[in-house]
Amino acid sequence: MSSAFITTFSDKGYNTYAKQFLLSYKKNVDCPLFIVKSNDLKTEIVNEIKVDFPDVNIIENYYKDQISEFIEKYNSKIDKKISSVDKDQAYRYAPHRFIHKPAAMLTCLNELKSNNNLIKYLVWIDADSLILSKDFIISINDIKPGSNQIASVFDRFTVNYIMEAGLIVLNLNNKFSIEFISECYDIFISGKIFNMMEWHDAYIFSFIIHKYPPDSFRKLSSEFNLNSFHPIVTHPLTIGQIDHLKGQLNKKQKLSLEVSTAKYLSYFLKNKKLLSKYTNFIVNIIRRLKIIRF
Repeated sequence: MSSAFITTFSDKGYNTYAKQFLLSYKKNVDCPLFIVKSNDLKTEIVNEIKVDFPDVNIIENYYKDQISEFIEKYNSKIDKKISSVDKDQAYRYAPHRFIHKPAAMLTCLNELKSNNNLIKYLVWIDADSLILSKDFIISINDIKPGSNQIASVFDRFTVNYIMEAGLIVLNLNNKFSIEFISECYDIFISGKIFNMMEWHDAYIFSFIIHKYPPDSFRKLSSEFNLNSFHPIVTHPLTIGQIDHLKGQLNKKQKLSLEVSTAKYLSYFLKNKKLLSKYTNFIVNIIRRLKIIRF
């Protein structure tokens, strides 16, 4: 499979989690990685990445000026909304943070298109992830979209059916892949996002997906009947291969309890059909005992 990966992160995010992500990527993955520079990524950090990770492709965000204007225009509106909700819900109303994802994806898509690249799949991966095994690329091959599908996504049956957007596999041979990402970015940059119930990328991606005909996307959780809050780390096809820290600070590459459980199950159950069945079973027990919020 001809694949490339893409991510972005802030200046603060680099030292908090992204550097550990890059180390895990360098150790386990032999595919091109594109980092789209965020507006606040300092030159000294860019230079450090170039030295420590020389194979990484660092590219300018085509939309950085638009993003700066968006943040300046709507900053007070965003601050007012965030101050009115509980702290643990504030991320749902932080478009100034989440606009960077569709902008980075769109930047990379246009970059690859202009260079007539032979890459068939572009994999978005959040920089607060850790790759745990060299078999991770096998998992990516297993979850890739069908030839007529736009992308593979981790849908969810919890939290208002909003997808988990930390890992997305785009099919670059599908003409609608750029349209899909472009519409997400447009909803942000145009201000239409403020008419939505929530103001973040996962909500917008989920909204757009439902506008396409059935089977336009490979919905990985539905396919395996996996009812999980963290489907990326508990899915039978990725279990034990990746941890997603979900932006929490000071994790210092310690595995989350979720992925520790998932990794154990992956060794215990090699059969993927059994793994799917028992993952749901274990997740439901853990949820009822309130040990982990899956």
